[in-house]
Amino acid sequence: MISHLRHLGIVLSTIVLVSVVGCAAEPQAQETNVSVSASTSATPTPTPTVRVVGGGERPPQVFGGECAEMLDVRTLSAVTGLGFEPTGDSGVDSGDSVVNVGGTNCSWRTETGEFLLVSVLPEWGIGQERLGREAADFYFGNCESDTWVCTAAGGDGELWIAVSGSGGVGAHDFDEFAPILMDDVATSWHAREERPWTRDTTEWAHALDCGELAERMSAASGVEIIASAGDLYIDPPHAVFVLADQVSRASGCTFEGEGLWADIVSRAGTGWSVADGASDRDEINIGRVALRTPEGSSGAAGANVQATDGVNVADIRLSELPDAEREALLTTLASYLDEAW
Repeated sequence: MISHLRHLGIVLSTIVLVSVVGCAAEPQAQETNVSVSASTSATPTPTPTVRVVGGGERPPQVFGGECAEMLDVRTLSAVTGLGFEPTGDSGVDSGDSVVNVGGTNCSWRTETGEFLLVSVLPEWGIGQERLGREAADFYFGNCESDTWVCTAAGGDGELWIAVSGSGGVGAHDFDEFAPILMDDVATSWHAREERPWTRDTTEWAHALDCGELAERMSAASGVEIIASAGDLYIDPPHAVFVLADQVSRASGCTFEGEGLWADIVSRAGTGWSVADGASDRDEINIGRVALRTPEGSSGAAGANVQATDGVNVADIRLSELPDAEREALLTTLASYLDEAW
C-alpha cells in the first residue's frame, strides 16, 4: 500500500521516504560479529571492485542517461491520463551539476502545456546530502491546481527520485500519479545491472571567499570593489538542481565597482564539462588554473570566461574592459583560484 506524506514527498510501496529536511539521521548499520571456521576446501568469495571516479572525471549516469530506459512514454501517458511527448534527449535537461553526481533528468510536455520532469540521482553520487528545511518547505508543499510547480520525492536506498510538474499538472491528480511513476522508475532500475561507484573528492573546491576576492580585485584595478554573495539561479530551479549543486559545492559571488562588474560561480568536480575549442582571446595560465574565453561568448554585455584546474570549474561573467584592465582582473582571479583550489 502506498502511503502519502504531502509536505515531505512520497513513500512508495518499494520506495522509502527520503528525509529532505535534514532532521532525521541516516540509519546506522549494526555491527555483527560472525565466527567462521577455517576450511581448506572453502573457496573465497571475490569482493566486487568498486570503481573510483576521478575528481574531474564525468561519472556514469543512471540509466545511461537514456530517458527511454527510465520511463516509457506510453506508461507515462497511461498513468497520468495526459498525452505526454518527450521534450528532447536527456542531455538537454540534465545540466552539469546533475550529471556531475551521476543523475539523469527527463522531461515531457503535452500539446496543452502540461510539463513533467522526472529526476533520478544515485545515492552513491549524493552521499549524505539532502535539501535543507527551507528548500524542502518550498518544494514539497501542497500541490493545488494553480501551483506553479508540484514536486514529490522519495528513494529506495539506491536512488533519489523526484517528479515535478507544472503548467496545470496539479489539476490532474498529481498526488495520485507521482508515486506510481516513482515506483515504475525504481522497478526499471532494479531490472538493470548498474554498479555503484565512488568519487574521489580530495581535490574538490570549497565555497568562494567573496570578501578576499574583492580585496584582491580592488588592489589590481585601483577601484573599490564591493562583493556580495551571488545568486546561482535567476529563477527558482527544480529541486534536483538545488540538491545537485549542494553536492557539487556550488557557490557564487557578485562584484561591483566604478565602471566594472563581475559574477563568478564555482562548482567542484565539473572539470569534465569544459569543452576543448578555440578562444576569442588568449588564455591566461596561472599555476594549475587556465582561463579561457570560449569562441563566440564575447559581446557588448561583456564576456563569459571559464576557469578550470581540470577538476573544478568557475564560470565568470565580466563587463567589457580595456584589455590591460581585463587581463589584470582575470590574472587576479586565476591566482586566487590556484591558491583556493
